[in-house]
Parts: sequence; C-alpha cells; structure tokens
Amino acid sequence: MTYPFGGAGQIWRDGTGPHRPIKSQIREWGAAMEAAVLGIKASRVFYASAYGVVADGVTDDSAAAQSVIDAASCDENAGEKGCVIWPGGDIYFASPVHLRRRTTHIGSGRTNGVYAHDENHAGTRFVVDGSDLFDNANLSPAGKVQGVTFIDCSFWSNTGGGILFNMDAETTGFVENVNFVRCSLGQFNAGKQIWKAPVEGDCFSIHWEDFNLYWPDATTVNMIDGLSKTTNNYTFKRFTATKKDKTSNAGMPCIRLDRTGGGQVSNCSIEDGILQQCVAGFLDLGAPEGFVGKNLRGYDAVVDASNPVFHFRTSAGGAQPDTMTLIACNSDDGVSSAPDVKVTTTQSQSGLTLVDSKFSVIDLGGSSRRAVAVGATPVSAAGLVSGGITQHRGGETRFISPSGIGALGFDGARLSLANDSRIRKGKIEVALTADQHNLDIGNAARVVITSASDGAYDLTGIVAGQDGDEVRIENISGHTQTFRHNHTGSDTANQLTARAKTSYDIVNNTTLDIQYSSAAGKWIQIT
Repeated sequence: MTYPFGGAGQIWRDGTGPHRPIKSQIREWGAAMEAAVLGIKASRVFYASAYGVVADGVTDDSAAAQSVIDAASCDENAGEKGCVIWPGGDIYFASPVHLRRRTTHIGSGRTNGVYAHDENHAGTRFVVDGSDLFDNANLSPAGKVQGVTFIDCSFWSNTGGGILFNMDAETTGFVENVNFVRCSLGQFNAGKQIWKAPVEGDCFSIHWEDFNLYWPDATTVNMIDGLSKTTNNYTFKRFTATKKDKTSNAGMPCIRLDRTGGGQVSNCSIEDGILQQCVAGFLDLGAPEGFVGKNLRGYDAVVDASNPVFHFRTSAGGAQPDTMTLIACNSDDGVSSAPDVKVTTTQSQSGLTLVDSKFSVIDLGGSSRRAVAVGATPVSAAGLVSGGITQHRGGETRFISPSGIGALGFDGARLSLANDSRIRKGKIEVALTADQHNLDIGNAARVVITSASDGAYDLTGIVAGQDGDEVRIENISGHTQTFRHNHTGSDTANQLTARAKTSYDIVNNTTLDIQYSSAAGKWIQIT
C-alpha cells in the first residue's frame, strides 16, 4: 500500500526542522494506516484533500466533499467499501452534502474526548451554519443510505445551522447500518436535530460507540430523533450526553425512539453513559421490546419539568411497551412531575425490570401496575408515585408500594398492592356442568377447572375483588372453556375484559391470569 506523502519517513524529512514534522501530514498518514488495519484496499482509499477539501473553516468545502464521497461510494452488491480520509481542521459546508452507500469516513486525530463546539478542537470537524450538514437526498434508490461509518470525526451545527444528519430529507427513505465511532456531535440550535430518521421510512441498525453529545437549552425537538415507520436496533455505548444548562427545564428529551407503524421498537440498548444535566428528559421510548439500559448515571440536574429521565410509553403507532430492563442505572434528579423512570401504558403490567438500579422517583402509571426489582432497593416508598414493585434480594422478597415497604414470605399467594395486608392465597376447584356467571371464588388465588367437568362452558364473571388482586385460572377439564369478554350474564363489576377485546378460549392444560382493576371496574386479562 502506498501511504500519503511517502510515509512517515518522508513526512519527517519534509518538516521545517529535524524534530518538527508537518502535523497535518502525520494525521492523514495515521488515518490511512487505520484504513489498512480495517482491511480497506488501497485502491478504495480516497483523500479528501486531493479532491479540493481545504478544511480551513472559511472555504465552502461542500462541493469538494460531495465529489470525494461520490467517488468512494460503492454499489450494495460490491464486495468492498470505499474509504474517505478527511484532513484535520474545520470542514465547512454552506449546503448539505448527500451521503452515499458503503463508505467509511475516517477523520485525522481522535475527537471523542473533545466537545464539538470546543474552540481548541484539533481533529477533523465538520461545521455548518446555514443549512443541514449531511442528508439522504439525491440517491438511487431514493433515500437509501446503507453501510456508512464515521470514525474519529466531530460534527458541529453552529449559529443558524441545520440538522447534522437529516435522513428525513427523503422522508420515505431506507436507512440501515450507520455507525459512529469515536465521534463528537454538537448542536447549537434548539429547533434542529443532531440525527433525524426518515419519518415515513425504515431505520435499522444505527450504532453509536465511544462518543459525546452536546445540545442547547429549550430544545423544541429531540436531538436524536428516531421516529420512523419502522425503528429497530439502535445502540449507544460508552458516551457522555450533556445539556448546556442544568437549571433550565425547558426542552425535549435528548433521544426519542418510536415508530409510526404498528409493532414494537425492538432490540435497542443504551450502555455505559453519563447523562449530565439531563433536565427535560433523556430517553423517550415508544413501545420498546427487549430494551436494555446498562450502567447509566444521571446527575447534576434540577428537574421540575414534565419530561421523565427515562420514559417508556405507548408508541405513535399505538403499540404498548413490553420488556424494559435497567441494569446498574442510577439517577437522583426526579420529582413527581418528572420522575427518573415513568411507564405510560394501557396494559395492566409495566413490563419493567430493575437490576441493582436506584432512582429517586418512579411512576408506573397506575396503582395496579407492577415492576420487578432484583438486588438493590430501586426506590423508597415515598419516591414511588404509583404502582408497586416486587423486589428480590438475598433470598428475601419485599413489596414496595406508596404506602410502605414490607418483607413477606409466601407460597402461591398473590398480593394486592392497593392494600399490602391483603393476600389472595390457596386454590378453589370447580367442576363445570353449566355456564358460570358471577362465580364466587372467595379469597382464592387460583381457580382449577377440574376433570370432573362434563363439557365446554362459558365463564362470564367472577365476584369482584380489590384493586390489584390477581387470579390464575387453570383448565385441566379436558375441554376448552371460554372466557367471555364483557358478557352481560354477570354483573358489570364482575365481568371479564379480554386483551383482544373478544372472547378468549382457555384450551385444555393451559392457564389464564387476570387482575382486578378498580379503574375499569372489572377483571382484566394480563396473560
């Protein structure tokens, strides 16, 4: 491989003194070395300076940058990628530059430890002050950005600048496998994003690693706006996220991941992050499925706005949050109007699991909703706005509700979080010989429909329990029994509401869990 400027030895000889090589040449040579390590062929390495990129912070480099990116791009069926080596300095764009598929962009000098707006920035920094920086326009197929990686680059939208990465320029675009490694991204403008996904398109596998974010006060948009028709596989690892002012609560959460189409936002994770001054919220996540947050620390904020630090909610497309796990996470910035963690859902269960995590305020969005905690006590009773948490710690099971924390040992019992002294316990066996209306099961936690039943029947209601009571119905009758949805055969307060809003068949050798909701005034199917 031929390295720029004749390699390190020639760079040294070209210096102005025996120990003063030209730094810009060393940086580009080092970037070329990294490209070689990544396995990129010399024939596919393109030096932006050779295409006219000046990087002096004054000259408009947008046309030259577009030229080198166009030259480096590869068809999606190509067996290799193109690599652009960018010089150190400020690369100024007066108009947006269009990304191309299958390109790797390597800056000169590491930048992830320096904020993008720092005046002493010495590495490769892309700067814009009158337009968006990069977008997905003028592509064929329209809006398709695929296989793009940025390494050791900074991006700064200065006064009057636009969106740094506008993947919504072609709003029905397809964006997949975009990576940021050792990058610094900063936004000066409260109404412009750092990243904006295609709202009516699809966005998959967007990865950020070893990076930092900086954003202003009083934002009117999310800095990382991941709202698309389909949104999956966003990951964030090892980062610092900093809002400009810890005392200003105006603004929007830093990150939004959501989908306008049906279904969940799947397989997203955020790990090893410092959430500095994250007032106005950090994460707004619509209908997560399999979300993991790990080793996240929020601090140095004064919160009294309406945006939680972590908000798990119903998606824009109407899907419900499913499975969220926070591991070794800590934030003490929450208040009741803006808790550290909040779940907003129409489901009876929160879907939230907390592992060795601790917060000042948690709101599960309803008195009957529950979460599970393992290890450290996640919140005090006073800090739990609503709902209840079952905590498992060192062989002990504790129950946390707004009314207090108590340790209980039990076998097959079910706790009513509305009243910690009430426990449903034991089972009742029922042999069905006719449809069952207003079935009285006493204080049982389990109803077993036995093999003595002589056929298939309807179950339309159970005598009402207290808010939060859970009952399991187990069918071993040899017949399919039918759970009737809101059937008038039983009193309104005893009726059963199915999740699908239609009658549900309990086939032989299966179970069904229901929970009583005082808000709904009925029993609600939960599994």
